[in-house]
Amino acid sequence: MKIVDFKAINIKRLTDVAFKPEGNLIIVGGKNKQGKSSTLDCVKFALGGKRNRCDTPVHEGAEKGEIFLDLEELTVNLELYPDGKEKLVVKGKDGGKHNQTTLKGLVGPLSFDPLEFFRMDRHEQLETFKAVVGLDFTDLDRKRQVTYDARTDSNRSAKEARVKHDERPYDPDATTEEVSVVALSKELEEKRKKNHRISSVGNTLTLAQNRMSEIDDEIAELQAERLKEEAKAEQAETFLNGNQPHDVTTLLDSIANAEEANAEARTNVAAMTFLKTAEDFEAAADAQTVAIKEIDTEKAEAMAAADAPVPGLSFDSEQVLFNGLPLDQASGAEEIEIGVAMGFAMNPKLKILLVRDGSLIDDENLILLANLAEEKGGQVWLERVGKGDECQIIIEDGMIEERE
Repeated sequence: MKIVDFKAINIKRLTDVAFKPEGNLIIVGGKNKQGKSSTLDCVKFALGGKRNRCDTPVHEGAEKGEIFLDLEELTVNLELYPDGKEKLVVKGKDGGKHNQTTLKGLVGPLSFDPLEFFRMDRHEQLETFKAVVGLDFTDLDRKRQVTYDARTDSNRSAKEARVKHDERPYDPDATTEEVSVVALSKELEEKRKKNHRISSVGNTLTLAQNRMSEIDDEIAELQAERLKEEAKAEQAETFLNGNQPHDVTTLLDSIANAEEANAEARTNVAAMTFLKTAEDFEAAADAQTVAIKEIDTEKAEAMAAADAPVPGLSFDSEQVLFNGLPLDQASGAEEIEIGVAMGFAMNPKLKILLVRDGSLIDDENLILLANLAEEKGGQVWLERVGKGDECQIIIEDGMIEERE
């Protein structure tokens, strides 16, 4: 449906405006503060309900304001009063009666301006676009952010472990077990005791041999005593033949170097631990990367299945994209094409768009805008400063200026 008849009396700056819009692009011209914006506002007031009306819609000094729209299949008549009261009559061409609920089912956000969409910040553009295509990735984006933050922590921890490992790299050929000083000391003590015994027995032999020399001089008298000493000597010789003194030099060196060896072992164990920690965090980061890719794939599949208003229009977690690039890199013509497609997608039944600041659009893009409106089967109402031939009507002091 389109607007095929428009009337407005005493609405904002308008006093009495009536005309039959023709074509898909309705350009309302004139100087500033003459009623161009008021003309577009009348469309919004009549179709959009109270939430789309300003606080004082009635022309100053008038007893009431009135808007009439013929939508081909419906007529809308809205009366507004200074005290805030209003009367809305919606009729079907078949004679049926309707109300604001009927209009609500037909009209999307009439406040959407195709040009204003490109003046929004990235977040506003993203939320508007998601509403158009009917996708809500809030849960997926939250899940992705949690996974992304976890991966960041994993990579940071892996890096820290790598730095500590690289200060003293793990040597797989070096020992990771510390030397037991207690065990070495115990072994030294036992061997010292045995050496002391050997030394003591050696001294006993020496004494016995010396005594034997003395006994030789007194053999006769001391025969019995000599025999005893001989027995002692035999016993001592037997023991000494079976027991040689231990060399404790190596053991002493091991004890002296034990702390250095243990420090080396502890360093190697720490390096091995850092290496394992780094590998664990790297594995976690790899798994989180896979999870992020899966989330991105799920979003991409949802986007592929979504009915985007314009081919190549998509979005990520931060912004709307066009052909994979940020939307602010689109050309002027692409902005108009995208904005119009978005607007009609948001108003799929009653395809009417209201464009402010139409003076910013050059003649070439005006033609593009008209072609897009015709292609989409919609109607674009555009206000433009000036009185050029492209203007369907010119508003002067709240009324339509007669052309020569």
